Amino acid sequence: MSFMIQMQWRRDAVFAGSGLDGRAVTGDAVDVMGAVGSAVGPVAFETGDGRSYPVRMVVTQHSEAEQWLHGTARVMHTYGTKNNAGAPWRATLKGCCRAGGGGAFRLTAALDLATAHASPVFRSLPVITVGQTPPGVTSQVRLPADTLHGQPAEYWRLAQGDELGDLTTSGAAFFEDDNYRRGLLTVDTGALPEGTLQIAVQAAARGAMVPLEFQLRVVTSGEWAHRPAVVTPVGYFPGAPPMSPGAPDNMAPPPPMPLPGTLSIAVGYELFFTLEASSPPDSGRHPVALRAFELPQGASLSNVREDVSTGRRTVDVRWVPAERHRGQQALCVHAVDGMGLASEQMCVELVVPPEPAPPPRITTPLPGATFSFYMRNSQSFDVVAESINPHERMQLSVTEPLELGQTFAEHGMVQGRVRATDVAPSAVARGVFKWWPGVDAGAYNRTVCFHLAPLDTGAIPGGVAARSSTTCVRVIVERCKYVVQPGDDIRTVARTFGVDWLTLWGINVGLASLAPPAGTEIMVGRLYTVLEGDTLLSMADEFETTVGSIRRCVHAPLKSAATRPGSSMPVRCPVHKPANLPRLSAVSTSTCRAHVRPWPSRPRRSTASSPTRAPAVHRDRGRAVGRGTGSRDVRSRAARVLRGWPFCRL
Repeated sequence: MSFMIQMQWRRDAVFAGSGLDGRAVTGDAVDVMGAVGSAVGPVAFETGDGRSYPVRMVVTQHSEAEQWLHGTARVMHTYGTKNNAGAPWRATLKGCCRAGGGGAFRLTAALDLATAHASPVFRSLPVITVGQTPPGVTSQVRLPADTLHGQPAEYWRLAQGDELGDLTTSGAAFFEDDNYRRGLLTVDTGALPEGTLQIAVQAAARGAMVPLEFQLRVVTSGEWAHRPAVVTPVGYFPGAPPMSPGAPDNMAPPPPMPLPGTLSIAVGYELFFTLEASSPPDSGRHPVALRAFELPQGASLSNVREDVSTGRRTVDVRWVPAERHRGQQALCVHAVDGMGLASEQMCVELVVPPEPAPPPRITTPLPGATFSFYMRNSQSFDVVAESINPHERMQLSVTEPLELGQTFAEHGMVQGRVRATDVAPSAVARGVFKWWPGVDAGAYNRTVCFHLAPLDTGAIPGGVAARSSTTCVRVIVERCKYVVQPGDDIRTVARTFGVDWLTLWGINVGLASLAPPAGTEIMVGRLYTVLEGDTLLSMADEFETTVGSIRRCVHAPLKSAATRPGSSMPVRCPVHKPANLPRLSAVSTSTCRAHVRPWPSRPRRSTASSPTRAPAVHRDRGRAVGRGTGSRDVRSRAARVLRGWPFCRL
């Protein structure tokens, strides 16, 4: 069994250490002897089964100005049985003496190892300050207690019987109504004189009950009006609007908000918020310290700062909860000014959800979506990832190298929380895929995959793999199509694609002007459909090109010289070839063609198993011409129309 004892002592008692004045300072380990010559003997810890241990404390905080030490003592003990014949074991810390001449102390904890898994730990301060109130007006003091595993105590009560030692009870402190279930102590500050009062309470959880003895300091109402206050100067909470994005730099920010009662953080993520202390402007005092004694395990206060012009003092709180911390932890702080006046105790509940948050996911685009691009037209689409955990930090990337001038710009986190007091409801990361396909990219067809991975996952359950995902989309370039850009006309488009402008004009019979408006989709070629019996060699011969050229034009692997009837493919493309052409799994379904020689004089192939091809009708400014089977003069007329039509990539 591991016992942890939190204590605060006068530093000018018998505590020799490594300080410049020969007394103990933070980091020293000292023997706690108590008052020399006390009738109760030195401070000792008795386990209840006949064993007694000396107490050795490690100093965790100290103040030379106020002459106090705060530290932790640990005692390891093994019990022979889980309980004392069915009753709890009763462990006692006893010695002398309380601050202010309060006499001997005796703090008793009860535990039954058959039912107790962990006992509560009090998070409140050793000295709590309150102000006097008018008669009949009470104050409330919160005494949070929770286990190291984040389970709050089940109930609280005042100490009684031998739990008090030499302490006498006071009717000025009591648990009112059901506040004993919340650790909310009522103090009749309207009836108490200025001074100090020792109060002992007990907090119970399953199978365990632990003591707390603290000092209640009562100050006059006039003094209380000048007390410092603990606030959060950064971050805003629901109901407090943040600064407008367009606000001038010299505009005063909204007033600081009171510290919220509850902050939530997931296991493995850093909880980070800033505390600020200030005194009333008319008090003439500045806060000199922000103190928190019983921090959650692993939490720290760091980066203490002071604004000399305003007297404000700030400190950062950082904590990365582990699996064992799931549940509720409390952090209590107060500020002390240069006159030794402390603020009221301010407590924050730090909630670690019992279940891990769902992993982040890419919400845009949807898996399997298709994005159509046009040749010589810059287009883009967003890639957005989101997590309901606002503290998540994510990174987006592409799984394979991009090509042909494609880019992916990862904009990083565009929404999320850095401080726990930020208001972002979720975490969002964003990237942009952008491409300007060239004239040789027509019919491009490729799968592009985007990978989402969280950052800083060392302590996150499951690590990177459990919170990573991949989404794939299709990126295509429309075959034989072009979208008119500002300043374009038929002549400039024809020059771009290397064709005669009259031919281009003849293809787009629906255009009413040689200068169509920007955004108009026009055709820059016709499509050719593969027929039964066509091979790469026969098509290369018919259209006066080479098999190698056709293979280069097709954005897909061709594993044989045969092609599927009904499919389409380019048979000519620009002579320059881009590097790293993609390799896809299927032949494209259409093609465009340019500079066709006159219709071949020899008849096309046909087989018994293939039906006779019906004429394909084309219109050249209202004149219909047949193509395919039919008379020779029909084919010759078709040849005149087809000559000069552009081939383009799929």
